[in-house]
Amino acid sequence: MGCAGTGPISTQVTRAERAARVRTEFLHAWRGYERYAWGSDELKPLRNTARDSYGESLLITPVDALDKLIMMGLRYEAERAKA
Repeated sequence: MGCAGTGPISTQVTRAERAARVRTEFLHAWRGYERYAWGSDELKPLRNTARDSYGESLLITPVDALDKLIMMGLRYEAERAKA
């Protein structure tokens, strides 16, 4: 068996397909944060609860995610994170 991406062209995943999958997975994580932890530092995914690292929210997740939201063209989500 060869390394990933070295198989026949018909079975290789294109960059566009990989980018679409990454975007989909990122949005899944972002939606979970929005639903269960909006306004907090982070989401504890196994319990769907929020956590603030320093006793009060520093909005660590939205700040950390902002550049990724912009790069992925998720304008609505980026504007919401900035607000």
